[in-house]
Amino acid sequence: MLWPTARWRPPSRRAGRALREGGQAMVEFSLVITLMLVLIFGLIDFGRAYICYVEVSNAAREGARLGVTHATTSAIQAQAKSTAGPFGDANFSANVSYVTSPGLDSQVQVDTSYNLSFITPLGGLVKLLTGGTIATGPWVISSTSRMHME
Repeated sequence: MLWPTARWRPPSRRAGRALREGGQAMVEFSLVITLMLVLIFGLIDFGRAYICYVEVSNAAREGARLGVTHATTSAIQAQAKSTAGPFGDANFSANVSYVTSPGLDSQVQVDTSYNLSFITPLGGLVKLLTGGTIATGPWVISSTSRMHME
């Protein structure tokens, strides 16, 4: 038995249009994905900056709480550094000072700061989109806490 064979047909116009539309879709995708990556990387970096601010503020408060019990300066700094969690590394610093005012009790003041850098290539993407630059850090995130001595 003989099988029927398919006849050859010339390519239709529809095939050429599909190739052109595929190229258009690729260009649109590259534009949209760039904007999406800027948005996602911005959320990651600014979320990380907010978490860092919360941790640095808590570290200053906990250091001042220990300081009101007449602890040593090195113990206060160690407490602040351990309270800073993942941000208690070499970029973290804590300074302790004692403030006295006429007519008021003595106070302990703890100043904490952290040098935060971007972890995503947000600066490069913004430069790609706008031709400008964005400050990629390090940003100094700091907090101060002052409490009365007991």
